[in-house]
Amino acid sequence: MTTSRTVAADTIRGALPPRPRILVIGAGVLGTVYATKLALAGHDVSVAELSRQRREELTEHGLVIEALAGGRRESVRVPVLEKIEPDAEFDVAVAIVRKTHIDSILESLAPTRIRTLLFMVSNADGPQVFIDMVGARAVGGFPGAGGAKHGPVVRYSIPPAFMQRTMLSEVDGVPTNRVRSLARIFKSAGFVPLVISDLDSWLKSHEGFVAATANATYVARGDGKALGRDASLLRLNVQAIREVYATMDALGIPVAPKWFRVWQRLPIPVIVAAFRRFVGSPAWELGTDQMNGMRDEVEVITEELLRLADTANIPTPALDELVRRRESMKFTTKENAR
Repeated sequence: MTTSRTVAADTIRGALPPRPRILVIGAGVLGTVYATKLALAGHDVSVAELSRQRREELTEHGLVIEALAGGRRESVRVPVLEKIEPDAEFDVAVAIVRKTHIDSILESLAPTRIRTLLFMVSNADGPQVFIDMVGARAVGGFPGAGGAKHGPVVRYSIPPAFMQRTMLSEVDGVPTNRVRSLARIFKSAGFVPLVISDLDSWLKSHEGFVAATANATYVARGDGKALGRDASLLRLNVQAIREVYATMDALGIPVAPKWFRVWQRLPIPVIVAAFRRFVGSPAWELGTDQMNGMRDEVEVITEELLRLADTANIPTPALDELVRRRESMKFTTKENAR
């Protein structure tokens, strides 16, 4: 017997309209990139932005992006909203925000009738918070782009597909017409989407790398090249990544994509030698800029990963040491500023 709840969920998961009304929540670096490229591809896009300063900037300049490769600059003007009204009439809301903002975003979206709520958010805790708040309307994802803001302009790049794509998944991993529709929408805007069945494993794997490397970068005073020159700090960085993946192994969570297994299988000196060239190269400068701009989020993600390790009873001496040194530097900086 089919319940009304099942029918409702199946209806929600159906294909999106051919020209959906899209609300991008957050006009930070990645929100700006996605909103601009979607709008330039002919989609009906609006932006919701909490920051008054950023809204004023958008009113004056519009959305402005500049490709790192080639320097092509593009701009577009779209409606800019101060808040999300309960009667908001959109087919899709795409939240590209910091994890530290997700609770307030969920509270704003819960009473709306927007049927598809795509959360492209750093998250090592799993999808339950989205399910609890908005149920079958939730879709998981992660941005396949990077960038940094310079005044009103966001300089960005879309990495090669083998490095990272725009990840998309129903929270239960079931492929649906809805998530396939989202993939087509992002592809039309120049992104490289990938629909996967286990986004949670991918996110935990990704956040393990990001949290360890970001904390090591902060210990190196936010200087990626300095991190690349410090073999002992890089070794601690690699060991911290291994601890996260050991935690996942203990809990039966696959490390994804599979090539991330090299962090566990290759000898540490080999990884350190290769990694030091990478983090010290011009190609990683954008990654360093991004990590330096998300310190509050990295702290949240790190705590999520440490809780996961506690659950699995896996020791994390390397990650603990990175956190201790990061916190010590923060305290010293505050003391010096007084």
